Amino acid sequence: MKRILMIIISLLFIICSISCNEEREANEEHKENQLNNLKIAAEEELIKYIELLDEDNYTEENWRMIQELVRNKIVLIYNQENENDIEIVKKSTILEIENIETKEKIEEWITKNFDINDEKWLWKGNINEEFTDDVIIVTLKKTKTYPELDLSCFDLDNATHIKYVGGVTPPEYFFKPEYKESLENFRQIVYIYLEPMGKEKVVESIKKLELLVFVRSVSPNYIAVGV
Repeated sequence: MKRILMIIISLLFIICSISCNEEREANEEHKENQLNNLKIAAEEELIKYIELLDEDNYTEENWRMIQELVRNKIVLIYNQENENDIEIVKKSTILEIENIETKEKIEEWITKNFDINDEKWLWKGNINEEFTDDVIIVTLKKTKTYPELDLSCFDLDNATHIKYVGGVTPPEYFFKPEYKESLENFRQIVYIYLEPMGKEKVVESIKKLELLVFVRSVSPNYIAVGV
């Protein structure tokens, strides 16, 4: 009788273990499904968020930055293992997007740092002239704050990087009283390096840059030496 009782107890233990394991697996599966649903919801929320943004309010580079940021953050979301981390990634992504400057913010900042009334000179050349297709020379309008601009300010889709010729600020001796006139007429000069795409693209880029309020003049690179 005792032996039979032991067998019954063992069977009950096995049944209970199986049942508990099944319940535990079911709970884990439920949690996993719930976590996946949260990831999908976070992805959809981010996609919907950027769909509501107006692409025209951003420079081409900043809009690309937003697209790339969201793609990378969605991958990060799917690597998270708990609900709180998913929410943190989602909220931080939205905050980063909000901190990316719109055209309006960029223009507002630029007009405070450049003399937009400084006379603009338009390029009178043509595509038949001899110039390279990998550099554009840009002279900015007068400034008293000497800001350092980046590519996003120029909004070109074929530019790789920029370089200030002679530095961002005037030479130190320009600030001496005897060089007052030179300082007042100082203008920053920037080389914009392009992905070679032909002289037609250079001309197109020049025309686009000439529309920027902080640009005084633009020309192609007639002399490649030293660039």
